[in-house]
Amino acid sequence: MSNDSSAQAETRRRRRLKPLTAGVAAAGVAAILVAGTVAFRSGGDGEVRQTPDVAVLAGPLADQEPAWEACEFRDDGPPLPGADLSNVECATIKVPRDWHDPDPEVTWDVRISQARNIDPTDPDYRTTIITHPGGPYASGLSYSTTVQMYTPELRPTTNYVSFDQRGLGQSSHAECAYEYDPADGRSAEAQAIGEACSQDADVGTMTTEQAAYDMDFIRHLLGLESVTYMGYSYGTWLGTWFGSLFSDNIERMVLDSATDSTRESIQTLYNAAHEGRDRQFRLHLMNWIARNDATVGLGTDPETIWKRYFAATSTPEQSLAALYAWNSVNGPVAFSNPVAYPMAGASCRTSSPRARHRRTR
Repeated sequence: MSNDSSAQAETRRRRRLKPLTAGVAAAGVAAILVAGTVAFRSGGDGEVRQTPDVAVLAGPLADQEPAWEACEFRDDGPPLPGADLSNVECATIKVPRDWHDPDPEVTWDVRISQARNIDPTDPDYRTTIITHPGGPYASGLSYSTTVQMYTPELRPTTNYVSFDQRGLGQSSHAECAYEYDPADGRSAEAQAIGEACSQDADVGTMTTEQAAYDMDFIRHLLGLESVTYMGYSYGTWLGTWFGSLFSDNIERMVLDSATDSTRESIQTLYNAAHEGRDRQFRLHLMNWIARNDATVGLGTDPETIWKRYFAATSTPEQSLAALYAWNSVNGPVAFSNPVAYPMAGASCRTSSPRARHRRTR
């Protein structure tokens, strides 16, 4: 066999064909997530837009009864420490795969949770809060317990609902076949995902707009005339869609850490996130670690801790190990939630073993 033939055979062996989980390959579906956003939100032409009737669109699916059962929360979005799970149940509902062309035989599964405190027929009942933690890259199923924990004064009169957005967690995932050659560089896989999966019909239903329809369908299946919505970060992008489509069915909306919904794509937010998280890491988390040296054990000078951490994770191998350490305890939650600082501090300690050894020796 010639050298050229050997090289071609090696290239073919290195090509990979594998399924794509739409919720993971955000780069490949970013354009799909926001398709039609600007046109839908223009609203300046005086056109009156009617609220879609999800019960009519869903047909026989609108008659399903959620089968509530014990929740199984996984590592991609576990409840926060201290969250009360005693009143929480989960169910899987069927939603039309494409709300613009609904077929009751062509569906996705959406997994939902409800922290139930009061019957909606009770005179003291006030509202049900549907909430979304942002991302979208991790499970939101347990987030009902988080918002319940943060709003104890509302709890006696309020129920809380969250869900795994289609394409994520325990809800249905779309699969997309693609192939790439690792020899083409680090961006080769992302480019292959974008080129192949942006043309896939199933991936094309993993959109923010479709998720907004899913949320109003959850409202319908719970037998509620209206709900309150609370969303964070990407959840504000989703909330803008939800409010634009279903304002007649929404009592109140809380949008925290809002994205700029006038932008053509949410990619603007993702581009800014790296700088924002680095600022949180350096200015907030490092100071917390320094104040808690007795338990974290990395010293009392925030700048020294910061420099030591990046020195200890400077090689590709060390960086990958640090990534696993952070994800194993869901440490990135700390960038927006100081309740998770102990987990993030543990990640920094795990990533800097030599520094800790020097201090305690």
